[in-house]
Amino acid sequence: MSPSAKKYISQHEFTEKLKNIREPEFIRKSWEIIEKIHSIREKKDFLIMAHNYMPPEIFYSVADVTGDSFELAKKAMNTPESSILFAGVHFMAETAKILNPEKRVFVPDMTASCSLADGISIPEVLRLKNEHPGVPVLSYVNSPASVKALSDVIVTSANAVKIVEKMPGDEVILIPDKYLAANVQKKTGKKVYVSRASCVVHELFTEVDTEMAERQNLLVLSHLECRPGVAQKTAFSGSTSQFRKVIEENPDREILLMTEYSMVENLSIDLPHRKFRKHPLFCPHMQKVTLEKILYALENEPVENEIFMEEPLRKKAEAALLKMMELSA
Repeated sequence: MSPSAKKYISQHEFTEKLKNIREPEFIRKSWEIIEKIHSIREKKDFLIMAHNYMPPEIFYSVADVTGDSFELAKKAMNTPESSILFAGVHFMAETAKILNPEKRVFVPDMTASCSLADGISIPEVLRLKNEHPGVPVLSYVNSPASVKALSDVIVTSANAVKIVEKMPGDEVILIPDKYLAANVQKKTGKKVYVSRASCVVHELFTEVDTEMAERQNLLVLSHLECRPGVAQKTAFSGSTSQFRKVIEENPDREILLMTEYSMVENLSIDLPHRKFRKHPLFCPHMQKVTLEKILYALENEPVENEIFMEEPLRKKAEAALLKMMELSA
């Protein structure tokens, strides 16, 4: 889509979406930055992608494409724009670059990382492969490109169960999230070998939270990265893209979403007739991405914010991602 063909949100629409969750002064100042972003985009061939965990002031104002990791990986493959600005964390921008080697890919804050991606290393992957020779290596999308390149296939929270079930044999290596791996093992019955990483947000939800919610008759949905004791006690456990369908199938209950709170805010805007229980858990890495940083990256295209990758590594990582697409079909 050419820059001039893009349709941007109006100030009135933006204000209406945020008026119940943000102060008027915050909305006004945010709109000033958004107008500058829109003005620059009229002159540049950029696609802006935003993860579901982006705050509403980003999610609804400047993003051309939104979704969870799996949705964004698919959508990144066939974009006509010459450049991508990824409003998310580092591994997400890496994934976009893996699938679009001919495009320039930028991230607003290069230090916006992920406890899962930071929690796995090449030596750890090689150790697991040596300990379990011949066992398929599945890497969660929340892993660095170097780890994706050592993997047979990539998975996301939306398709991990489906892909593990399709793997030959009764064993898999699933890295780096120990809780997601345990939940997948429970759902599939296969033996899953794991590493030690966990999400700094989802690991904070506890069984006490689920017990309290049950007493209050809340509809509780948990991310697959939550502890097994939590995931197994909720009405549904899966990916952020799957939450909305479950919510719409249960129209009359207040909802507790056990995931990053910006996602809760975004759904509360999309579904204003539904009541969502508040909680204080935001991802510190996602919160590093701001409208100001998006404006700076878009305006200056700084080399320090651009994703670069050696081609042999990219090709290996791409093969694992394409295998995910094939098995998810």
